[in-house]
Amino acid sequence: MSRIHSLLLAPILGCLVVWASLLMPCLPAWAGPVEWHEVAATSEGRQWWDSGSLRTNKSGNLTLLSRYQSIPQSTAQSTEAIQLIEQSNKGQEQAAKQPNKIQGQATRQSPRAKTDLYVMEIDCGQRIYRDTSINGIPQFNATWLPSGGDQLIDAVLSEACSAASPGA
Repeated sequence: MSRIHSLLLAPILGCLVVWASLLMPCLPAWAGPVEWHEVAATSEGRQWWDSGSLRTNKSGNLTLLSRYQSIPQSTAQSTEAIQLIEQSNKGQEQAAKQPNKIQGQATRQSPRAKTDLYVMEIDCGQRIYRDTSINGIPQFNATWLPSGGDQLIDAVLSEACSAASPGA
C-alpha cells in the first residue's frame, strides 16, 4: 500500500510545485540607469550608446547597449520634395508645372523609422566589435568585425572606449 501512495503522491506534489510557482509574484529585475549618448548622425541613420550599461567582461572587453535608428526611404524622398518646393519658390514656371505633386510629397507622412537594440562587445585595443544580441535575440558565435568605415560604429567605439579608459 505504501508503494501505491508514493506513486500517487509524486505527480500530485509535482503539480503543487508548478501551481505554487505560477502563483508566486515575480520579483522585478534590477536595471541600472539608462544614459543614452547620441553620436553624430549620418545619412544612414542615428545611433546612441548607453553609458549606464558600460561593463568590462571576463575577457577584458567592453559590453554596452546600443540603439540604432535607420532613416526611412520616404524621408529621403521628402527631402527631395522640399528641395523641389524651394526650387519652385524661385521660379513660378516650375511651380505651375507640378504644384500638386510637390505639395503632395511634402505633406505625406513618412513611415516611422526602425529602431534596433544591440548588445555590443568591443575590443578597444583592436578597434573591433561584435553584436552579441540584436533586439533581445542572442547572437551565438557572433563574428568580430572592424567598423568598415561606418561613421556611427566608429563614433560608438571611440566614445565608449574613451569613457571606459581609466583616465576618463
